[in-house]
Amino acid sequence: MPQTDSHTRRARHALLTLASALLVSACGGGSGEPAAAPEPVNVIDPAPPAAPDPDPVADPTPDPDPPPTGGGPDPDPVPDPDPDPEPGLPPAPDPAPPPAPDPIPDPTPEPEPVAAVDFSFCDEQIRIERGTVCVIKPSKTDAAILDEHPDSDTNPNTEPDTGEGYGYHVFAYPDEPAPDAPLYVHFNGTYTRPFDQNGRGLLADANGLHATVQLEEAVAAGVTAVQLAYANREAVNVVCSQNRRVDNCAELIRREKLLGEELSDLSDVDVANSINYRLIALLAYLEANLPADTLVASSASVSADGLFDWSTVRMGGHSQGAGHAFYIAKNFGTQHACLLAGPFDVPDTVCGSFGFGCEREIADWYQVDAAPGVYSLTAPDNIRGLNVEGDPINMAVERAYGLLEITQNQHWVRLLTGNLTDRSGDPINAHAAAAKADEFSAVRAKLCHTDNFLEAGEFDGL
Repeated sequence: MPQTDSHTRRARHALLTLASALLVSACGGGSGEPAAAPEPVNVIDPAPPAAPDPDPVADPTPDPDPPPTGGGPDPDPVPDPDPDPEPGLPPAPDPAPPPAPDPIPDPTPEPEPVAAVDFSFCDEQIRIERGTVCVIKPSKTDAAILDEHPDSDTNPNTEPDTGEGYGYHVFAYPDEPAPDAPLYVHFNGTYTRPFDQNGRGLLADANGLHATVQLEEAVAAGVTAVQLAYANREAVNVVCSQNRRVDNCAELIRREKLLGEELSDLSDVDVANSINYRLIALLAYLEANLPADTLVASSASVSADGLFDWSTVRMGGHSQGAGHAFYIAKNFGTQHACLLAGPFDVPDTVCGSFGFGCEREIADWYQVDAAPGVYSLTAPDNIRGLNVEGDPINMAVERAYGLLEITQNQHWVRLLTGNLTDRSGDPINAHAAAAKADEFSAVRAKLCHTDNFLEAGEFDGL
């Protein structure tokens, strides 16, 4: 037999002998005394012994054909499945693996992840479900813009600087923005701040936000949203109820809040703190700090006389904010308006104003056309409304819907009320529930963030 095979068999035999000795040693040799350590074994002896040792342990892989007794050359040995290389030759390289098959293309590839937006410029960042809220101090957008009213700590009707209008702007950005979805601009009701910067005021939730649920509804639809901090401290209906002899009181106040025009002594809003300018300044600040195409609205959408182009956005509002949204939608035009628990303005009692008599059921500006022969510059089919049973102003609000000629359970809905709560679990009345009740989230989302009409009976039971 060739020398290489002989050495291999002798090495295997030596290893088996060593293993057997170790096993006997571990078992104590069967006598209770420790077994003597085996002599070291030279597993590869370059000099073969004169006579082969007898095999004390059967070779588990004996040669299949022993050499013939009559002598002669050994038959060819069984090939070693992993033979040692021949002495003096380098090891054979491992065979190259077969090439991997081409991957089968995925018929429905995963969408590319949206690049993360850097919100480090925000005064606060708040994670909400499916989006991020960026809180922005208004005075950062323009030093002439106020963050709170100058006499916030002296108003006897409210807690010091708690829920007194202005506050900080809120910008909500979805994790998965919907392609081509326009910006949604929302106006909160009287006193409320989108974000309360001073101790999370009475009208804010645990995050300091006025209505987290509304922001979540927007980002869930892939919509980028702004809640604008504006001059909402005076309730239009309260001021005009106390000044019924001021002709066209409600429009004078709303127009001053919107544009900063000095129209009466009933309000005190300058141009820098008007809704129009605050929004333009906010959009310019966001454009300077966000990647291109993030905002889906432009501060450059402004006319020669400084008016923002409201037709580039969708809008909505609650209570007083619904009145501002409707005033803009009616008189300037917008893509879509969503009105929650509003609008309604009390009438004045000036006889003959706009050709009306002395007694009217709603403020003058609701009853006149926005342009010759056109009641509203926003088509009625692009206006939606939500009221809640038990709200004392429902009849007045629905009077405004009648002037618009929009239809219940198609354009607007009145929902039933029950034991309603806000996101914090605090009970809320029917008027607040239109904006803040979780139970009505699906209704608000459809009204504010789709163009679909309601269907008869769609939200029965709510």
